[in-house]
Amino acid sequence: MATEEEVLRAKYLDWCSARVADRLFRLPPEQIYELTSALGTGMEPGADFRAIIGRLTEELRRELELPDFAAWRDRYERDPRPYEADMIGFWRELLRPK
Repeated sequence: MATEEEVLRAKYLDWCSARVADRLFRLPPEQIYELTSALGTGMEPGADFRAIIGRLTEELRRELELPDFAAWRDRYERDPRPYEADMIGFWRELLRPK
């Protein structure tokens, strides 16, 4: 059985992922290309797709000003409704035994 901390961390990852995915899916292809091109060295043509997506995710995370876990937890514990409304629901999958 998962601890409260594990559940909250899984929900935090779910919420952050949902926010980043929503932002990413709203970007037109040209803007995605511009963003990935602006990521700097190491993102040359042929760079590993996972590396590109990782860097793009970090950039969007900064743009969205997503809180760190401690700040998110504080807000979530005061009122979880707005956060749960934005979750995809895969946090449950994160807690399943492997």
